[in-house]
Amino acid sequence: MKKKIIFVTMVLFLTTNISFAQQEKNVIYVNILPVLLNNLNVHYERVVSDKMSLLVGLGYASGIFGITIEDFDIYTTALKLGIGFYPAGKTLRGFYLLPNIIMVTTNVKYKPTSETATARQTTMSVELGHRWIWSGGVFFDLSIGMGMSSEGVVETKDKKETIPGRVGLTHVGVQIGYAW
Repeated sequence: MKKKIIFVTMVLFLTTNISFAQQEKNVIYVNILPVLLNNLNVHYERVVSDKMSLLVGLGYASGIFGITIEDFDIYTTALKLGIGFYPAGKTLRGFYLLPNIIMVTTNVKYKPTSETATARQTTMSVELGHRWIWSGGVFFDLSIGMGMSSEGVVETKDKKETIPGRVGLTHVGVQIGYAW
């Protein structure tokens, strides 16, 4: 009888630890490649089912690819919304597809005259990637995305112009973060 109790206790202990290792429901992460170009981005993803998650991301960049232009103040903000699909049923782990939409706004101010312009563009894409979560919640992700940017709009106080859309590579990710 004592052996059975020890056996049942061990099985419960082991399966409990395994299930805790699979229970992360949230992850926060940054894509380190844009950070190299002075672009800060933060993403939060939450599990909503065994095979699906919801994502929200925020981004901010000053200058153009991290380069400051003397007479201009330039900054870009981005909002990303997406739904992650995990075919293997291990949400936040393994292979995934992440359809998403990114709304980008760039503001430019010409310092000598204080003239301003705003450009807005929306991108729809699908990212493919693979994710790992190690002990302690350490999160790592490699991904790539393809999609299309809509025709954008550039506005100044006197003028409104369109910028052409494009199709192609929209994302390359080497992402690190924390899962809990």
